[in-house]
Amino acid sequence: MEIDSRLLKGMIGGAAKGDIRFYLNGVHMFGDIIEATNGAHLFRAKIDKFDDDKIFSLIGNIPKKSDITTLDFEAKIATHRDFMHKVIGVSYIEEIDGKFPNTQEVIVDKFKPKPTKKFSFNPKYLALPHKLFGAIQVHMQVAGEFEVAKITFKAEHAGKDIDMYLMPMQVNR
Repeated sequence: MEIDSRLLKGMIGGAAKGDIRFYLNGVHMFGDIIEATNGAHLFRAKIDKFDDDKIFSLIGNIPKKSDITTLDFEAKIATHRDFMHKVIGVSYIEEIDGKFPNTQEVIVDKFKPKPTKKFSFNPKYLALPHKLFGAIQVHMQVAGEFEVAKITFKAEHAGKDIDMYLMPMQVNR
């Protein structure tokens, strides 16, 4: 399976780190979806068809100049290549046993066009599209005061939309 290295790197950055819910510490790929969450935010993007359902993390870094990563789940190796398809790095794939949450349950299909109330979101999470994916513009849709918000953006140098779903903060009013 080949995947854009920057997309994969951003997804890995969006996954939980050291969470006791071990299945959140990886990236989930199934069908034509790649996703990662820490329980407070969710990144989701379309990919080429993937015939399996895997949760995984990489042992080792994705090189900065990597354009394409080939994931070989049988050999448990991720091969990173530059724009000339020259191998510039290799990582070990660590598969994570478990059941990834049904993220479709938190995704709201209908967003209100003009919110009339104030909504609070953690600014640390609002910066993630830029920090992890190099996004320079985002579009945000809010479903309601206590509902998930959908943030859509394009990754730097990638033409695909990435959706981030962000839960609102609890604020004492």
